[in-house]
Amino acid sequence: MLIFNLIGINTYAENFAVVSLLLFDPDMFKANVYCLVVALLSLVVSIKCQCQSGNSSQYVQCSQNAQCGCLQYSFSSSMYVCGLVSYSCGQFPQCRPPNDACDANEICIRHPRCNSQPVCYPLSMINEQSCPPGTVSQTTEPIQRISNYTSELNSLDGRYTRPGGSPQTYYEAIQLYVPTSGYYDLTSVSRLDTHGYLYNGTFNPFDPQSNLIAHNDDGAAGSQFKLPVYLQAGIPYTLVVTTHNAGNTGPFSVIAQGPGNIYFSPLNPVTTTTTTTSTTTTSAIIVSAFYNGDLTSSNPFYNRTGGSTGQYYYQAFEIQVSITGTYTFTSTSNMDTFGYIYQGNFYPFAPQINVHGQDDDSAGSNQFRVTAVLRSDVKYILVYTTYSPNTFGKYSVSAAGPGRVYMNPISITFT
Repeated sequence: MLIFNLIGINTYAENFAVVSLLLFDPDMFKANVYCLVVALLSLVVSIKCQCQSGNSSQYVQCSQNAQCGCLQYSFSSSMYVCGLVSYSCGQFPQCRPPNDACDANEICIRHPRCNSQPVCYPLSMINEQSCPPGTVSQTTEPIQRISNYTSELNSLDGRYTRPGGSPQTYYEAIQLYVPTSGYYDLTSVSRLDTHGYLYNGTFNPFDPQSNLIAHNDDGAAGSQFKLPVYLQAGIPYTLVVTTHNAGNTGPFSVIAQGPGNIYFSPLNPVTTTTTTTSTTTTSAIIVSAFYNGDLTSSNPFYNRTGGSTGQYYYQAFEIQVSITGTYTFTSTSNMDTFGYIYQGNFYPFAPQINVHGQDDDSAGSNQFRVTAVLRSDVKYILVYTTYSPNTFGKYSVSAAGPGRVYMNPISITFT
């Protein structure tokens, strides 16, 4: 009998969110699965899950809480979560087509009692606090722990040319924190045809071969990647999830299985410390948007504020933030860049109107770093341009602040 220890940690730190899931694959284990969880003092306890393949496995009790049952994950015919099933069906909205999208802090599962179509289920109803495992006895069986990360590739994500692939391929970069050294499997679950790239340290979208230690395309069934890798505790890793074909978007999950929990964080959190005469306050700043682009002669041009006469090519981005606060936009490029933030509309023929912030070289190396207080109920425009006219080249721009940043490239047109 093959036994898995199924563990989820609700949170490692403020910015290390880890979904707490009890996952089991009945196709691998025929009729029944025995799930193991770890309690305090390294006690290993077991509970019989009895999640079978097919519809008959739905709602089988999987916890000491009798209100919990097995619910099929919408992306897979064989994976299940243990969740509360006794709530009103009216609170579960249907997953959004075509890729079963849900809001943050939800996953898409099948709940036939409520809806013939997949529904969005709150993560708070599938964690170990809601559905605690049962207690049986101690065991010395080897422990395998499963951690899960769920997200979605969309038009707000960065685009790059993946190794061996086409340009304009969407990707998400995820930082991995590994407390326990050992061999791990990193597997995607999605309706997308996925690729996985693992980097030792940082990931540079302009040089995606640098720091690359592993890549996989179809190592798992259903055109999913599977990365069997040895991860060393304390070493920073970056996992890049992308697609086989350019332009594809949709939800995905990454399942990590190995000797310890893995903590996932989208992009890299940056911690800033402010010191006063009596106290020290540490606040978390999240890099919450990242965009790669190429400024070419096909971009629009204008005469930027403070510039000399000439054609300054630019890219405009519509900016919206989830939380009011101070945000910073930073460029990375071989060009000498200039950045402007506009509140409301940007008028290329009158660029001095609505300027909310601007910068030239605050990031060093002739790169801009524009910092401004942005309100969650106001639309802003970021204009990425250059210090000198008629300048072209590749670039990236990142956004950091207390909340999520929605950064969408737009074309400025007037009729």
